[in-house]
This record gives sequence, C-alpha cells and structure tokens, in this order.
Amino acid sequence: MTDHDIDKLYKHQATEQPPIAVDNKITQLAQESVKDTFTKKPLRLTQKYMPFTLAASIGLVGLLVLNFPQYYTQAPMSAPDEALIDQSIPVQLNDHEQAAPLLTPAPLQLKSTNKAIVNNETRTSLERKKMAELQRSKREIQPQIKLIKHTLLKKIAQQTTLNNTTKAAQLAQQYVDKFGLAQLPVKYHYLLDEQDK
Repeated sequence: MTDHDIDKLYKHQATEQPPIAVDNKITQLAQESVKDTFTKKPLRLTQKYMPFTLAASIGLVGLLVLNFPQYYTQAPMSAPDEALIDQSIPVQLNDHEQAAPLLTPAPLQLKSTNKAIVNNETRTSLERKKMAELQRSKREIQPQIKLIKHTLLKKIAQQTTLNNTTKAAQLAQQYVDKFGLAQLPVKYHYLLDEQDK
C-alpha cells in the first residue's frame, strides 16, 4: 500500500459536512462583521489630527525660542529719559522734611538696549563656543592625565619595592599636589607621613 492508495481511501471515506444551520450561522456572522466595519462613524478631523497638531505646535515654539532668543528674552530695563522729568516744578517741603538729593536717572537710549540684546545673544553664543572648546580640551587631556597618573603611581611602586622611601615620598607628594589626596591610593598614604619626618 502506497501513499497514493492511502490518499484515495481517505478521499473516499471523508464525506462529513458541517450541518447546514451551523454553516449558515457562520456566514451570517461574517457578513454582519463586514457591514460593521463600513458603517462605523468616522472620527472628526479634530479628534484625528489633534495629537499631530499639538506636537507640531510644541515643536514650533521650542524652535522659535532656541533659534531666536533675542525676541523672547527681556532686555535690561533702563531708566526714563531726563527730558520726561520736569524739573521746573518746585517741590515744597514741610519744615520737618529735609530735601533729599535728587538722583538723575540715565537717559533712555534705545540703541543701547538693542546693542544689549545683540551683545547678550553674541555673549551666549561665545559662551557656548567656549564651553564646547573646554569640553573638547578636557576630552583631549583626559588620556594624558591618565598616563601621568599611571606613570607616577608606577614610579612610586617601583621606589617602594627598592626601599627608597624618601624618593617614593617625594613622588607621592607630587601626586597629591597635582591630583589631590583623594586620588592617591590609600596604600601610599603612609609615604606622606614619612616625608614630614
């Protein structure tokens, strides 16, 4: 008996069909579900696009503040113009009041406030550039600092193994002077006490 013979026997014996009532119920439910998808009430445009508009408006405000800070930061307040203060009106004081010295405020100069805005903007951009340079230089110096620390510690260890404690104490003091006591390993702290002796 081959697979082909078994296949023929199976097809000859497999005559079962689901009951017609069950088959009709399944097709009816499928048709109803398809109708429901087409009759669902669509979202209003405000509901559909609200998250996108909210994200876009927040992004726009952020970009405006970051790219144009001169419009969103206040300029330093300057005093009113002297011409506006009428000094020709005499001030009458009572007998018990003393005349206070008049403080004359600086005149209002619109050009200087505009310069102040520009100066603040250029100052912040210069500060950002300086900070970037500082961070870059720190990144460049870090490997050199590690190398110096390593070589100093290696020399200290070498001098302690040779029992040359005075030289090791001098190197330990150099290490502390450059990098601080907290950076010196605890096992070499005794060298600092020996140098004081």
